[in-house]
Amino acid sequence: MLKNLPHSQPQARRNASGGWIAGVGVLLGLFAATPALAQPAQFALVIGNAAYSAGPALPPLPGCLSSARQVAAALRTLGFEVVQRLDTGRGEADAAAAAFARRLRASPGSVGVAYVCGHVVTFNSRPFLLPVSASLTRETDVLTQGLLARGVVEALLRGEVRAGLVVFDGIAPSGADAVMASLAALAEPAGPAGVGMVAAANDAASNGTRLAAALEASLAGPRVLLAHVLAGLLQGVPEGLVILATPANPAYLAGEPAAVVAAPAPVITVPSPAPTAPATLPEPAPPPVIAAVPVPTPAPAAPAPQPAALTLPDEGAMTDADRRRVQQALAAMGYYIGAPDGQFGPNTRAAIRRFQFEIGATLTGTLTAAQASRLVAAR
Repeated sequence: MLKNLPHSQPQARRNASGGWIAGVGVLLGLFAATPALAQPAQFALVIGNAAYSAGPALPPLPGCLSSARQVAAALRTLGFEVVQRLDTGRGEADAAAAAFARRLRASPGSVGVAYVCGHVVTFNSRPFLLPVSASLTRETDVLTQGLLARGVVEALLRGEVRAGLVVFDGIAPSGADAVMASLAALAEPAGPAGVGMVAAANDAASNGTRLAAALEASLAGPRVLLAHVLAGLLQGVPEGLVILATPANPAYLAGEPAAVVAAPAPVITVPSPAPTAPATLPEPAPPPVIAAVPVPTPAPAAPAPQPAALTLPDEGAMTDADRRRVQQALAAMGYYIGAPDGQFGPNTRAAIRRFQFEIGATLTGTLTAAQASRLVAAR
């Protein structure tokens, strides 16, 4: 891993009265050589799924629990507010990702890190993160049980982070090629936005994955440059690691040096020319008035009253009645089976993803205002 070079210390001169002056000189030199550290808001999402029980297709991943714990601890040491979930069931990963996205949107210019260790599968060339409760009896079960990996990446992009990192760990080696290809499609806008992305196949170690160990070591602060983290991961995981996105500009995950505020440019005032009197032109003679016989026109027919289209807000502003109306619309379309109780649990989230799949939207499991209004209008 690349390391910051130590700051040079000024040589202090010892005089005849004693060595304390030299010590003071060294301390002052250290303070002068070390710039102040900026502290933007820092948010992290950490998910570790290990206890899969769906048979050979989704074997357990024993290293994901300890990996998630050690990454979360390293991030908290750097001052990150961490949303951590272990062995998530249906809907729990969705809720955690949504909470992470809300924190980032509320603090533009913050730093975001997402670490997910668990099975990732593809459907229609799109990667999905699977909860430990997943049971894929049909190919389309991925739509109702998985969390779209794109939602994790978009949480950072839409949150307008100044720096970010997304790590997908624990990928099954048998399907790694297809998963890496689908994840690479998500990385195109990430790098220019200052977000790094990496993924690695699972090495089945019960005490943690190699990627998690390398990430923990690379996050040693107080100053963490994203480029150094990526270099450290390549060194710590020489096989099975893919760097999906590398930001072009230097980005700090922690300990960013304080920006130097540039002096404002001088304001140059250009005097306005003296106003000149407009030229006076003679007024034209008025046109002759020609009398016309008025022709009566029929009054337009009053338009028939149209029922007002029902519009709904996004989920955060919905009332209980709005949520029940959404569930009733999903049930009418055959996507939701259950009572319209106004509670958006795993079954409702799965039904929402089915609706989003049909309209070609991102399968987030969370309705925007436009999607909710379209849903109830189509009922």
